[in-house]
Amino acid sequence: MFALLVEAPVELTPLYAVLAVLHQASSGKPVGTCVVSCHQISGALHHLGFDAEPIAACATLYRTTDTFTEVSEVGVWKRPPVLRPDGTTTGHMVVWTTSFAQLIDPTLVQDPTLFALAATDPIYSIPVSVALPTDPDEVLRARPVVALDERLHASWLLLPEWTEAMNSVLAGAEGTAATLGGLALATDALFALRNLGQERDLTQLPHLYPQLGALLSGRRQLPPLPAQVPPELLHG
Repeated sequence: MFALLVEAPVELTPLYAVLAVLHQASSGKPVGTCVVSCHQISGALHHLGFDAEPIAACATLYRTTDTFTEVSEVGVWKRPPVLRPDGTTTGHMVVWTTSFAQLIDPTLVQDPTLFALAATDPIYSIPVSVALPTDPDEVLRARPVVALDERLHASWLLLPEWTEAMNSVLAGAEGTAATLGGLALATDALFALRNLGQERDLTQLPHLYPQLGALLSGRRQLPPLPAQVPPELLHG
């Protein structure tokens, strides 16, 4: 992800900075729940001055070989998602950001094929993003597709009518984790962008995004993170 930051168009670097710090924080840990991860990304982007919206979806992965095509799904689309007592769900969630005209899937690696590949090549574990229209009606009709490698492709069906049900996962500690995680991501993304400015020319950023520019210059500040971990996030 940090390599992508060096090569990405300047206008996308704030988005990639958020995704890079999320990926770094998640490396070596079990795949996080899609709902919490998507709300963390959305919250971080809001703190930095961008529009982003978590939305229910179903992702489909296609793996093609010389003899067959294998199809698997992350989430459901034929029936409403089931919410389990432990806070997990059969559904799936992504982030739609009009500010960058992108769809972001931070937990596509839940798919068993990608998860197995990621064990030997971390490139398969990074959040996936794909360009989308900015018009809401066009977005809901779109079936975006992205190539993950020569044989693997993923596509998404957006299911906004199930977003509210998916968000019930955020009751209790998960909601706190999503809120504070979003602020932490924004804080770390600012740090990453300041360091990135030493590696490449980011002087356009304050002109493209005045609110982000004020944060980068110190004229505005993000809310402070709590000095101690909230009790509901302490386990064991």
